[in-house]
Amino acid sequence: MEIIEKILNQNSSEFVFKGEDHTLANILCSELRKVQGVLHSGYRIPHPLSNEVVVYVQTDGSISPKQAVKMASDKLVGALSELMNLVNTHVG
Repeated sequence: MEIIEKILNQNSSEFVFKGEDHTLANILCSELRKVQGVLHSGYRIPHPLSNEVVVYVQTDGSISPKQAVKMASDKLVGALSELMNLVNTHVG
């Protein structure tokens, strides 16, 4: 996966995730909306045949969009690790 940040202004950025689709974008935007300081997050797929998504993040200035994406990503990694542990414990 390759990630490219396009800074729109001090509190808004677009992140291009190459090699990803709705799956990552949807869960990431959902988690971004829970991060304190995030005013808006959403995503778009530039073209149905393109293998990338563009995630838009706008913050209130208390954190940067890049920090918000990192916080949301860290939260998702923790949640998925917890899920893996539960599956490994209860499914055998």
